[in-house]
Amino acid sequence: MASNPKVEPARPRSVHPTGRYAALQVDPAKSERIPGLFTSGSGLFWKFMVALVAVVAGTSHLTRWWVLRDEKSATSPMPAAVQAAPAPAATPAASPAVLDTPQADSPWQLVDPEPVFVEGQAMPLRALVRVPATMKPRKHPLAVIVHGTHGLFRHGDNVDRCPEPGGSRPRGSALVNSAAGMVWIADALAAQGMVSAILDAGAVTCVFGLPGAHKRKELALGLLKRWSGWQTRGDGPLPSAVMDAADLNRIVLVGHSSGADGVALVASELAHPRNPLAGQVQAAAALLITPPDFVRLPHMPCPVAVWVAGCDGDVGAGTGERMFERWASAAAGQQSVLWTASGGVHNAANDQWRDEVSDGATSPCAASVKLGVQADRALLGAAAAAWLGAVVRRETPPAWTTGSGAAPQAAGPGAANWKVRAQP
Repeated sequence: MASNPKVEPARPRSVHPTGRYAALQVDPAKSERIPGLFTSGSGLFWKFMVALVAVVAGTSHLTRWWVLRDEKSATSPMPAAVQAAPAPAATPAASPAVLDTPQADSPWQLVDPEPVFVEGQAMPLRALVRVPATMKPRKHPLAVIVHGTHGLFRHGDNVDRCPEPGGSRPRGSALVNSAAGMVWIADALAAQGMVSAILDAGAVTCVFGLPGAHKRKELALGLLKRWSGWQTRGDGPLPSAVMDAADLNRIVLVGHSSGADGVALVASELAHPRNPLAGQVQAAAALLITPPDFVRLPHMPCPVAVWVAGCDGDVGAGTGERMFERWASAAAGQQSVLWTASGGVHNAANDQWRDEVSDGATSPCAASVKLGVQADRALLGAAAAAWLGAVVRRETPPAWTTGSGAAPQAAGPGAANWKVRAQP
């Protein structure tokens, strides 16, 4: 059901920590609380107003969706056609049989005219959707994929950057489409029979740390709430065959970086008995790719796989390992698995991102130790498709994805760097 700004309660604003992508946000309410000293007849008042307008104008792009609009996409925030990267070719023979190949053309563009409200702010609801070649009503798990925090534009020195507080996007710079960078994994999941929606979190992509995770959670829950309403009413922004194909009682949550923290929060909230989506939407499994572990959830209510990159130059390998240890000890029979790609890097999961070293991070590994992004991505895609596909079908995951069997050489050049720990 579409959100109504008159009745939806405003949530408290987050306080931004100092971080690599920390961004200044302006609270519009504060602009109204001007001390009595600043009377409308004083010169100081007008100087203050001019300064305030300059600050708000300069920073509004950090709290709204300016990044989704440029000279080429003023009316369509997504590219007209985003060519899908092929699904990983290195799927091990031990994985379950592929159900379908995804649609051959570009992803569906899901654009909801009604915004969702994130901490009291209206945010756009947009996603790229990939589907299996054949679909049956309410038979296909809905995979919600959430990208992480990264630079919004590439300009001059070819470094991916967030705007400086009070700054603006340089003229002529190229936008970094983080949602399009996850199409490859959406294809891998669509090949396992899932409807895969990549949420565009561009509106909050330069919000770093815990606030970024909470904002991604709100966007993802907004998408699930809307999808449930579309199915109930028989409408929606996509063809009815796509909207109705999703089984909302088998949600697969996939997040990368701060998106991983965000989907962990989604899984936790969906399991809460007072959640408004209780009985309508249920998480079946989650995949967290190089998570920063800002949210520190004590447990996960659904089977979870954590992907760790041994050469992570952004959040480090230890964060994902700590999450696994914490959740495995509290799992009470819930499946938990930790996958470690010894030579993997943080940014490999998004094919629109540059290596983190190119963006100013320090790598813990020499270049010769790194796996290479193509091998890294192929191994991740094969593991994700095989494990998640089996879990949502209530089958036993392939042995190589759960540590009870060695990764076959068919997994590609990353097999030698592949480590698995599982907790039944």
